[in-house]
Amino acid sequence: MDSFNSILEKLNAFTKKYYTKLLVKGLLLFITLGLLFFLIITAVEYFLWLGSTLRLVLLLVFVGIELVLLYRFILTPLFYLFKVKKGISKREASLLIGKHFPDVADKLVNLLDLAESNQASDLLVAAIEQRSQEMRPIPFVKAVDFNENFKYAKYVLIPVLLFGLIWFSGNIAAFFGSYKRVVNYDVAYEPPAPFSFQLLNENLNVLEDKPLTLNLITKGKVKPENVAVVIDGKELFMQEVDGQFQFTFQAPISSTDFYFSANGFDSKVYNVTVGKVPAIQNFEMNLAYPGYLGKRNEVLKGTGNATIPEGTKVTWSIIGAHTDALDLITKDTIRGFLKDYSRFTLSKSIYSDLDYELVTSNANVKAYETLGYQLEVVKDAYPSVKVEQTLDSLNPNLSYYAGLAADDIGLKSISLVYYPKNKPQLGKKVVLLQTKSNVEQFYYTFPSGINLQEGEDYDLYFEVGDNDGLRNGKSTKSQVFSTTVLDDNQLKNKELESQKSILQNLDKSLENFKEQKEELQKINDRQKENSNLNFNEKNQIKDYLQKQERQESMMQKFSKELKDNLNKSENNDELNELLRERLERQELEAEKNKKLLEELNKVADKINKEDLKKRLEELGK
Repeated sequence: MDSFNSILEKLNAFTKKYYTKLLVKGLLLFITLGLLFFLIITAVEYFLWLGSTLRLVLLLVFVGIELVLLYRFILTPLFYLFKVKKGISKREASLLIGKHFPDVADKLVNLLDLAESNQASDLLVAAIEQRSQEMRPIPFVKAVDFNENFKYAKYVLIPVLLFGLIWFSGNIAAFFGSYKRVVNYDVAYEPPAPFSFQLLNENLNVLEDKPLTLNLITKGKVKPENVAVVIDGKELFMQEVDGQFQFTFQAPISSTDFYFSANGFDSKVYNVTVGKVPAIQNFEMNLAYPGYLGKRNEVLKGTGNATIPEGTKVTWSIIGAHTDALDLITKDTIRGFLKDYSRFTLSKSIYSDLDYELVTSNANVKAYETLGYQLEVVKDAYPSVKVEQTLDSLNPNLSYYAGLAADDIGLKSISLVYYPKNKPQLGKKVVLLQTKSNVEQFYYTFPSGINLQEGEDYDLYFEVGDNDGLRNGKSTKSQVFSTTVLDDNQLKNKELESQKSILQNLDKSLENFKEQKEELQKINDRQKENSNLNFNEKNQIKDYLQKQERQESMMQKFSKELKDNLNKSENNDELNELLRERLERQELEAEKNKKLLEELNKVADKINKEDLKKRLEELGK
């Protein structure tokens, strides 16, 4: 019975191959018929633009046909192949094999009949075994010819060719777009316009403070006369410029949706995306002045310009809207502000004039706004000093100094600096005055409060310091004065020289006085002889009186100097005694001349009165 079992296995193999052939055939037919129905349904919607109900009918018909084809050509062979559904019997398989192998058709059927016989005998078994041995070499599976399916493969070319024609027509997107309308049967669709809208703007992103101009053209067989842009349900007509339709969103703008409409047809919906720009909302500058100024700190609002003292610490405090970064830019540096939520702060001590810019940025725009400002710095000026020297005519070792010191902020000290002549490295400083005022007048008698070596030459000057806290004070020097400290012998020699000079001047004045006295006597005599003096004589009297007054003043000056010089001298030697006697005689002589001068003045007054009377009479005439 082994041979018979082998025949049965070969029959089963044939059956499986036969069902596989049916599956391949069904697959080719399913693809061909399915694509054809798909193209038919799509073409109907493409040309007719059916309503929702008819599109639903088309969808149901298409799905139904596809399900029938699927069941008929795919699922049924699969059911047979996996014995889900009963297929052909062994006798039917034998008939199919007999069509390919005619010699075994009857033998195979008789063998199956013998195998199904109820009369079991050794003879029957031997007959079955014999016939099975005869058919064992025959390959039943070759009775299944897959090449027969190629005649169905050519039908697949039909929908492929149709796809190619549609693609070459250039309407493939529009054609197959109708399939979406069938699937979305519940969505309302409008037939395509005879023209299309083409927006030329590549980017619809714009900053809120910038205008945005839309540029649109239409393509198609028909060109609309008017195109409107629809924003929030409002139609706004566009202007046609050089064959383009234009519309401008004026700043400030916000994000919005819009679409175009013309001749009853609408475009797709576009969106304008608006980016926020950085802005400064509140601006403050806190000015912390240097402590030595004694000035209260200030806060300036709404401005970045100011005039400030040198060394002022400026703290900018700024609130920005939609601002991610704020930079302070100067000629050679860029400094970023410290951000705390929407507040930006930065501190900087200012020592010289500063031109700077504030630059705002955010994620949408870098260095969007640049604001320029200026800080003008008032430098702490150097103090000023002016000193005048007065020498003591009686004591060469004494000199008097009067000075005036001033500073724009405040003085600190006034000092005397002295040193041996041409040896400034040996200089010593004596603080004369400490003050906080802006202006200070001072006096000093040299060499009060200091010890000097007699017989030495000294240079000295006055130094004024201010309270500049930035530089630990600044100082200004006066002009340099020179003086000599005389010893006792030098003082005596100086005194003798002074007395000698005074005597010489006094002798000269006495000689002039004698000459004037003689001339005065002559004038007096003429006046007594003749009361009417001519014009020249009158002028002579006037000139003499002026000269006499000057001479009198000089005599008094020399007398006073000599008297002071003698009083200052502590020695009562014979020379001084003689000088005193001479001075007394001179004073007596001067007293006499004074009386004569008074008489002459009376004469001059009388002359003047007579001249005045004559002039009045002439004016009366």
